[in-house]
Amino acid sequence: MGLLSLYAGIMPRNPYRITAAGLIGSAALGVYLSTVPLGLVAMIGVAALNPSMLLTIPFYAGAGALSGVIVAWLTRPPRTTGPSLRRRRFAIAGALTLPFAIFVGQLDVIIRDSAAGPRLGGLIFFCGAAGVVTYYLLRRSNTLRELRRRADAAQSSPPARVTTRG
Repeated sequence: MGLLSLYAGIMPRNPYRITAAGLIGSAALGVYLSTVPLGLVAMIGVAALNPSMLLTIPFYAGAGALSGVIVAWLTRPPRTTGPSLRRRRFAIAGALTLPFAIFVGQLDVIIRDSAAGPRLGGLIFFCGAAGVVTYYLLRRSNTLRELRRRADAAQSSPPARVTTRG
């Protein structure tokens, strides 16, 4: 059983089944994904200024694949002993996005503006906040849909027969 799924199982839930681990995870995902386009810009700038830095991309892609497998393992319990489709997808996503996220650190060298750092930090912060809001809205809509489905099923099903032995 994965660590986060174990935590979510014992975490007290509110009516929409929102957990602290889900909020933290969605904020982290929003922050991480916001660094990808900024990292692409930084990677293009680094290619122009210092092409030898591009030799680190295969290492970062390998580290991203490994971290993707670890995240897939932590967030869901494994269902099979072999490599699952979920772990492969997470590995591919990590290999594709981690190099861009790492290259964000090179933006200060490329831009050469002391005010750019706080602006980019604010952008990344707001993307994390957008991840939290998206998580909340999706959880709320899914929970309300499930409650409506259960209410409709309870109304449409015939009453159960009570048989007595005697």
